[in-house]
Amino acid sequence: YNLVLVQAFIIDEAIRAVKEDRSQLVKTIGMLALLWAKWNLEVDDKFRQNEVLLVMSALIYNTIGALERSRGRVPEASLAPFQPACEYFMLLLLAVEWPKSWKAPLISRTEKLFPQLGTCLSKQWGKEVLTRDTSGCMQHPLSTAEQKQAILQHPLTQAHAHLESFEAQRPEPSQEFFDSHRALYGWVMQNDEAIAQEFVHCQDPSL
Repeated sequence: YNLVLVQAFIIDEAIRAVKEDRSQLVKTIGMLALLWAKWNLEVDDKFRQNEVLLVMSALIYNTIGALERSRGRVPEASLAPFQPACEYFMLLLLAVEWPKSWKAPLISRTEKLFPQLGTCLSKQWGKEVLTRDTSGCMQHPLSTAEQKQAILQHPLTQAHAHLESFEAQRPEPSQEFFDSHRALYGWVMQNDEAIAQEFVHCQDPSL
């Protein structure tokens, strides 16, 4: 039961970070990725898995959309600062159990924004050429368990992996904690597109 409370608290802290400062969107996704990679939510807690996957997918999807809309207005070089975040998003898109019908088009759209991503990832994975499926979608060479471990060890995940701190700070179970959690989740899911657009704008006001 303590674990359920800690996981809910991590989600709250992740959403609160981007609510207070839109530039923290990658931190939010990193904290949610920590939850996904550290625990087997698919088996342990379907409800928590749905929360984590829905928030991550909404923010990634809308950030890619905001960058696509910006691409036509500004030189391609202006998108370069977003490449590390989008490389991290790509690792999540490849690993996380989102439906392929949803994530495959988003993987392709991300590659179009950053054509060099494939080369960067193949070097990381020690592969000369990336494997692709029949539709041309990039395939990860590692098993799901290995991908999970790689995401857990990724600097953008590790930067926020303060598990002892989360355990020490998490509130006791209460109606107030429950209501706050529900309100934060409702806020992020109602404002996902605006949050992503504001994240892009605060990184580069010309976008």
